[in-house]
Amino acid sequence: MKKLSIARIIVLLALPLLASPGRLYAQAGTDPLSVVNAYLAAFNAGDLNAVLATFADDAVETDLTPGPGDTGVVRGKDQLRASYTEFLQGHPHLDLGTPQVAGDKVTGTYTLSADFLKQLGVDSISGPYEFVVQGGKIKSLTHGTSPASLAKVEAALQALAFAMPYQWSLVHVVLIGEEKNPSGVKVSMNGQDYTKAPDGSSITTTGGGAFDPNARQALGSGTYTIKDASGAVKAQGTYDVTGFVSFQRLPGGFPPGFKVDAPPPPPGEIPSAGLLTVNIHTDTQGDGMLNVTCVLPTTPNPGETLKEGVTWTGGNFNFTQAMEMAPTGLEATIFFTKEPPLALPGMPTTGANSMLPSSGLLILAALGLLGLGLALRWGRRLREED
Repeated sequence: MKKLSIARIIVLLALPLLASPGRLYAQAGTDPLSVVNAYLAAFNAGDLNAVLATFADDAVETDLTPGPGDTGVVRGKDQLRASYTEFLQGHPHLDLGTPQVAGDKVTGTYTLSADFLKQLGVDSISGPYEFVVQGGKIKSLTHGTSPASLAKVEAALQALAFAMPYQWSLVHVVLIGEEKNPSGVKVSMNGQDYTKAPDGSSITTTGGGAFDPNARQALGSGTYTIKDASGAVKAQGTYDVTGFVSFQRLPGGFPPGFKVDAPPPPPGEIPSAGLLTVNIHTDTQGDGMLNVTCVLPTTPNPGETLKEGVTWTGGNFNFTQAMEMAPTGLEATIFFTKEPPLALPGMPTTGANSMLPSSGLLILAALGLLGLGLALRWGRRLREED
């Protein structure tokens, strides 16, 4: 069965789109079980047109375990086509177990395997399903993911993120001491970075991710809220990192005696300054680029040309004025790395103090990985760009 949230974990490793030759699988009848069996055969053959032929024009598919910002609902043939087109690239295989038929309903527990799951080290996932078949067509399909499967995928994604040499997160900062000459900062991993456009509109961004500049891999996700110049909300939703563009690491750290009030880091992790650009895909606003800039207190910044925060460019986005001081307070960014510190003559190296949480679960929460749906979006867009 097509899983909306699972579709977001597809690994795009130059896989060609599956051709849909339009072959229709023999459907023994219009009774519910025959229709479901026809769906199953088409799904496992990767035949998009044959899968869609089993659905009613106004069919609704519902994922019971979506992530924040995701309704988990797909309505009508157009949305189903878009969703299945992407999902079938992962060469999924579905087992419906022993279906139970009661009237127009077919229920049971599915097991799903796919290339993209195997690349994460996950053999399969499972959960409940319910088909409602009326007039020889699937009227609705509802499915969820079991807690055990959620745990497997989240553990695999956590391992994948920690294996990458760099992580980034948006953070909320409270200054300690005098505003113009603070003696330290208190940091929490729930940043809401604020960026303005020339027309006065704004975008608020949350989230984070991980990346490997050498392998040119990137993954990540978060949320966005767009407001017009009057402050009225115009759009909001989620974004996924779709690819790595560039990263420039910058020197800098914290001056001696500067207090950083945050949980201690895991061994080998240090904060870093830098400039990151990744491609992103949003759920409702199209594609663009997210630019993340972190400037630590001792980072060289002549003329204050480097602006802490994030910008959105490309496509429909022109949010280019990063604002450290947001309506919610001081919002910033941070990179963490396993790489050696960059020396800055006469100053402490990057990583003299650190702000990375000690718990992997905290990092996942900071990166917005709450619930399977949003977590799976990380894997969907992991890819290598030559």
